[in-house]
Amino acid sequence: MCVWSVSLLLIGCQEGALDQAMMESLVTDRVDFVKLLLENGVNMQKWLTIDRLEELYNAVGQSVGRCDIDMYSKCK
Repeated sequence: MCVWSVSLLLIGCQEGALDQAMMESLVTDRVDFVKLLLENGVNMQKWLTIDRLEELYNAVGQSVGRCDIDMYSKCK
């Protein structure tokens, strides 16, 4: 099972790698992977700093902007 394999990989990850994986999972709306990270040691209360929250807002805003541009170009 894929989730089991990912769980094994998470055991050997350094904290910084898990931080980046959490950020990418949140930005790309990968709910299952966010749950997996939380179940395997990422503490949301420690992870979500003001700087990271700002980074999330900026990242999501950029991806929404790209989506709007893509939708606009398809409507022409």
